[in-house]
Amino acid sequence: MFLLIPAARLFWFTFFDQNYSLDNVLEFPSYTAASIFPHGFLAFWIKYPLGFVNIIQLAYILILAKGISNDLEMKYSDSATLVFQTYGVALLIWILFTLFLLISYS
Repeated sequence: MFLLIPAARLFWFTFFDQNYSLDNVLEFPSYTAASIFPHGFLAFWIKYPLGFVNIIQLAYILILAKGISNDLEMKYSDSATLVFQTYGVALLIWILFTLFLLISYS
């Protein structure tokens, strides 16, 4: 699931746009919240967390909640709460840890 955007990026820069820089790869349209801001508008450290707010991540969370509600025979709202309390917190911890490393070593 999480490899869809990197695979599309790899495919694009391998076959279509072979003259690219690191900024081109990082700014590749991936339907994230960071892509709605103009290039150079955001600080370097804020681009990473905004990259997690995207359509694929939202779809994954909704599908995961639906799957849990079907398998455990729960209401969808209860399974969505469970997903946000577990997956959401773990994702937040990962983003904060990565931001700490990004800011510390830059």
